[in-house]
Amino acid sequence: MSQEWPDFTARLGRVLAALASDDRPVILIISDASEPGCMVQYICGDEGGTWAEVASNRTLPKHRRLSKEDEKHLRAIGWDKPRGSRWTRGSVPNWSTDRFSGPGADHGALAEMSVAALRDVLRIPSPGSLTYDAFHQETGEPVSLSDLGLSRQIG
Repeated sequence: MSQEWPDFTARLGRVLAALASDDRPVILIISDASEPGCMVQYICGDEGGTWAEVASNRTLPKHRRLSKEDEKHLRAIGWDKPRGSRWTRGSVPNWSTDRFSGPGADHGALAEMSVAALRDVLRIPSPGSLTYDAFHQETGEPVSLSDLGLSRQIG
């Protein structure tokens, strides 16, 4: 394997840790440039931690749906399976984790879980195929994250 994924994993871990310490919650979405529904997303900050999600079959395009083996792999690397079909109290239709929601969370480990989902489950060939969007949750104000080394998705 080339250094592309390990380098991106390190950058993502640093960015997530920095966002987690922000006073205002930031939403970060990293997706396949050609299929924006193939993504991981995060809510970072406000209380020092991060909530994370990986797209499930409810939101993935039909030709990119997860197999039983893909779902088994997501569980094995630490993602919690979807619960329910809508975002309501106690219901999360995507794969998710709240294990990084406290202050001092290991965002390097979260970056590793995220990259494994992107690379091994969603089958994104390289970080060069990714784009991102980031904004403050409360205001929608854009957040620039050039340290990710990804192109920003506009619109």
